[in-house]
Amino acid sequence: METSTLYRLGAMSPRPIHPGKMLRERMTELGVNVRETAKRLGVSRPHLQNVLACRRAISAQMAVRLERALGRSAEDWLSLQIDYDIYQARLCLDGTCDEEQGPVGLDPAKLPVSQSL
Repeated sequence: METSTLYRLGAMSPRPIHPGKMLRERMTELGVNVRETAKRLGVSRPHLQNVLACRRAISAQMAVRLERALGRSAEDWLSLQIDYDIYQARLCLDGTCDEEQGPVGLDPAKLPVSQSL
């Protein structure tokens, strides 16, 4: 069973990694820089830099671009992003939001606070 599946089932509670960090590691392994990678993906350099700095989420379109360029499935990229976003949302709802990382693309002030049933 994959780690992300175990995390979702509550069997493990590691801090999920932002997919931008994984992409940065892969780029290092391949020996490519931001400019080369952005060009290959068909995105702007600033856009890619924001993903690598964990300031921007991986969109479905970006996930497909990464799949085509690197071979890892778009579903895997999006699963990483979802795990990260859910973890960050839980932190924010618990009042322990990571101000540096924060939930990418999610404004905690706009999240509804659910009442116990």
